[in-house]
Amino acid sequence: MSYTKTVWENLPSTNTPVNATNLNKIENQLETNTSDLSILKGKIVDSGFKSTVSQFTYNLEGLRIYLLTIATVGNGNVYDPYTYIIVTGASSSNAGAALELGNGSGYNKPTISLSGLTLSITTTTPYNILSLVEIG
Repeated sequence: MSYTKTVWENLPSTNTPVNATNLNKIENQLETNTSDLSILKGKIVDSGFKSTVSQFTYNLEGLRIYLLTIATVGNGNVYDPYTYIIVTGASSSNAGAALELGNGSGYNKPTISLSGLTLSITTTTPYNILSLVEIG
C-alpha cells in the first residue's frame, strides 16, 4: 500500500483540516508499517564491536537462515564489509551452506566455515564489527 503524503498548511488555511479522516490516514499507515516491519525482525545472535579476538564460533540452530555481516574497523573507519547468507541443515550431521553476497575488496576477507551447525569465522585482524542475525 503506497502512502500519499499530506502537505500540511498552517491556519488560517482550511485546505488541510486536522480531522478524523486525516488522523486516521496517518494511524492506518503507521499500523501497516509496523506490521510490515515485524516481518523483517530477526533474532540477533551476536552484534557489536569485537576488539580482542579474530576467531568467532557460534552453535546455530538447524533449518535456519542467518545473515552475517563482518567488517574491519580502524582509524575510525569501517573497511571491507562482507555479507553472507548462512543456511543450516536439519542437524549437525546435515550439510549447510554459506553464500557470500560479493561484498568487500578481497582485503581482510574473513574465512567462513560451516561444519554441521557450528559456524566458525576467522578474521585477519582482531578489530571487527560483526552482526549475525537469524532471519528465517
